[in-house]
Amino acid sequence: MIDIVHNVNNRSSLCRRRIPIRLAALIDICVCALLLVGTAQGQVTATWTGLGDGVSYSDPNNWDTAQAPVNNGTTYEVVIPSGVTVNLDSGVPLGAVIDELQLLGTATLNVTPNRQLSVLSNTLLEGILTADGTGTSFDAIGLGVTFGGNNAQAHASGGATLNLSTTSYTATSNPAGLTFFSADGVGSQLNLSSVVAFTTSYNAGTTVTVGASNGGLIDLSGTTVVTGTTGGQLRFLIDNSGDINLDALATINGRTLIDLDNSTNYTLPVLATADGMQIDVDSTSTLNLPALTEYRNATINLTDGGAINAPLLNNIDNASILVSDGRVFSVATTSYTATSN
Repeated sequence: MIDIVHNVNNRSSLCRRRIPIRLAALIDICVCALLLVGTAQGQVTATWTGLGDGVSYSDPNNWDTAQAPVNNGTTYEVVIPSGVTVNLDSGVPLGAVIDELQLLGTATLNVTPNRQLSVLSNTLLEGILTADGTGTSFDAIGLGVTFGGNNAQAHASGGATLNLSTTSYTATSNPAGLTFFSADGVGSQLNLSSVVAFTTSYNAGTTVTVGASNGGLIDLSGTTVVTGTTGGQLRFLIDNSGDINLDALATINGRTLIDLDNSTNYTLPVLATADGMQIDVDSTSTLNLPALTEYRNATINLTDGGAINAPLLNNIDNASILVSDGRVFSVATTSYTATSN
């Protein structure tokens, strides 16, 4: 046994203890090891600078951390500022994972073919998120996604999948003509199945679109209420074997448009009340509304042909129904009310 002077409390005091030298050395080694482990497991914020090639996620010179942010001992919060475009390129490992993501302002993040990115915690989506190609995916299913700003968009194409966990979507203004959610191509999926309420409010003359085409699927199967704008128009476009799953949708309020094109057979199975929902069905398509009982303040357009089946519709209030070219629209209505025309 020998006496060892052991410095504690950040050198604020010294205490003399009789400790075996081997045990004292072991204590010091363990303290150092714990400090190293703590450092390795800490979260780092990585912010895009674009000072490398200016576009590739895998280029370490594009980040202020001088390393492409992918969890591997160190975990990352990734910040992509407004006005830049970042490609999750082939240099990023398959199945890449990060802790958090902020896609700010008008920034764009493109997940390129056969790349995958998972966000374990929070995702703030203000910009544009795209995924293209088979084997391509983006998953934000931890604490979920917050949609912010007026430019948030998500687009899946070429067989890619986007899984975005959020309980609501609200937008107050967007540029006219914007498609803010889309799925295009067989196998392409945009999963928003946890969204319960879908709310938009746009300026007069503005039409914005949620569109599924060419076999693509947008899953809004948890949405029970859609509230459209009082000025512009929220369009749900289903085209050429696309599908927007709104199987739980019971009520539509505000200016919306159900637009069916190119041999689309589409059903809203539990929609009972529609106020402000315009319907436009082309000559090759069919809309089935088996539960609809009330239709108010909008227009049904069958002038180009097509078919609408609404066997329980019995209350039409302040609505226009345009039928031509020998088309027949059969309803069970018992009342029609017009307060102004």
